[in-house]
Amino acid sequence: MVIFGAFGVRGYAAEGEGSQQYEAVLKARGTVFFRLKEPQKDGWGKNVTGLYLREAGSSSEPFTEKDLVDKAKYKVTDVRVDLDSNLFPVKPGTEVNYEMRIESKEAEPMELLFKVKNLRPSTFTIRQFDKEGKVTRTKTYSYEEMEGLCKAEGHYSAGCVMHGLFSFRAQGVLLEDLLADAGFEFKPGMSLACRAVDAPEEIKATELFSSKPTGIVFKNPEKYWIKPRYTHSYKHTYENLMGRERYFLTPQWEDAEIGKTLKDDGIAFSFGAREVLVSKPEYLKPVKPMIAIRYTELQYPKNQEDIRTYKDEFYDLTAEETAFRFLYGLGMDEDPVTNVLSRDQKLNLYPVAKNPENEGKPAIEEGIDPCGTSGRQAMLVFGIDIFEDGSVN
Repeated sequence: MVIFGAFGVRGYAAEGEGSQQYEAVLKARGTVFFRLKEPQKDGWGKNVTGLYLREAGSSSEPFTEKDLVDKAKYKVTDVRVDLDSNLFPVKPGTEVNYEMRIESKEAEPMELLFKVKNLRPSTFTIRQFDKEGKVTRTKTYSYEEMEGLCKAEGHYSAGCVMHGLFSFRAQGVLLEDLLADAGFEFKPGMSLACRAVDAPEEIKATELFSSKPTGIVFKNPEKYWIKPRYTHSYKHTYENLMGRERYFLTPQWEDAEIGKTLKDDGIAFSFGAREVLVSKPEYLKPVKPMIAIRYTELQYPKNQEDIRTYKDEFYDLTAEETAFRFLYGLGMDEDPVTNVLSRDQKLNLYPVAKNPENEGKPAIEEGIDPCGTSGRQAMLVFGIDIFEDGSVN
């Protein structure tokens, strides 16, 4: 049972004897959070007087003051617990069990078992497949070798109708430089796919823009990053990724009117918002795809600060993330007539609208996957595969 919100960690209620057990995977968000299996009575969270945390098995004695967490490092509500990621020094490729005790006025203390995982792999692998689907070349980098290559810095954008517009400050290695270092070729007529740590090995395919099952079970032993509704098209073609301009967007900060339009649009990333983003071409900054090892991200309009001057912790994925992140900016919409709308909760799908009046109008693309992958831009990547046949599935 998934018990987390839109951002943070993935938390799962552990199977077993009904005890208060939770699991989470560290992410580069700076916080770990989970939802309680059962909401507490009104005011329970506000009345919390202390939260104690220690590694499970480290002591058979009751919690003491040394286990008390600084109030600045956690937040508790009636339904959710947020904790600073730095409380969990979990090494890559390992998991650690913690014991937690939460005390609230006029309530019995709550005790939890909390397993925290760090899935970050220690290597990054590039493979090349010929037109018959056979692996012809492989190159594996250690994390330390990748770190040595990740010296470039840049800014990127991503967007989708589920999450709106994201902006990134990133440090990493440009895809073209990584491939050149590895001696791989990526040219017109080819395609590539990202392999992600948390990608499922079996996916129950659904109809496009819908949650309705097709009955097809897609086997994914290579752990490609694929959404159930995109099992038919999950690779990046050279033409789409490298063969046209892709951009980091700055109009929302440079032009007050454009900024207001995006603010009013919220996270819908509607055609109107995407159209106004290209009305000032001088604010579209060309970028090249990057494999990022560190980054900071802001979601507009939740945070309207300029990512170029935003000051905060520059997240280090070695400690708080499970792998690398693929960033490649946003291109221009090649089919402005067809638009995907925000999720319809009743219909359980993302409706598609046909707007002939938009024909020929320039706009920023919705993204490779308008239902989330674009906004995510493939996190947790432990490798990429290059296909000489240029296939998309």
